[in-house]
Amino acid sequence: MHNQKETEKPAENMPNDPINFAVLLKDKAFQAEFDNRVSKALVTAKTSWEQETQKRIESARMEGEALAQMTAEERAKAEAESKVADILAREKEMDKREADIKRRELLAHARSTLAQRALPLELADVLSHVVPSAEAFGMCIDALEEAHRVSIKYGVEERLKSTHAPKAGRGEAVPMLHAMRAAAGLP
Repeated sequence: MHNQKETEKPAENMPNDPINFAVLLKDKAFQAEFDNRVSKALVTAKTSWEQETQKRIESARMEGEALAQMTAEERAKAEAESKVADILAREKEMDKREADIKRRELLAHARSTLAQRALPLELADVLSHVVPSAEAFGMCIDALEEAHRVSIKYGVEERLKSTHAPKAGRGEAVPMLHAMRAAAGLP
């Protein structure tokens, strides 16, 4: 009989090839462990389902007893309240779906607009959560585009202001740079 520690292999010693499940289950030890785990999962699921079903049955029984003790007028009122609650729940769910659809449409519009204006697409996710409407989104994109352009312009100007000429390996100025400036008619 194999010692369990002998049959277990550390993860780093496992082959990179995928293991066929059918082949794995031919080993009686793996089959027994698999059966054991599936049985436990089934028992847990069955217990949960039975408890949930019992709660529903008890709730329905209590509701039926309450309705039986009510007068016809009270029963009609309770049914109307139940219908109103159902309608409100459906409306709430529909509002949630509608808001999600609008958010997705705004996100798609944001990505399209950002791509057209050559702005980072990562901004679309942020904007879709922050900006509530397409109108506000347009103004926000305009402001972002202007800020982005100013930032790029500033960065380019700062690099062009550099007074240090690129050096070759031993501290000499790059001769090619001087030749290019001369050819362009620059000092």
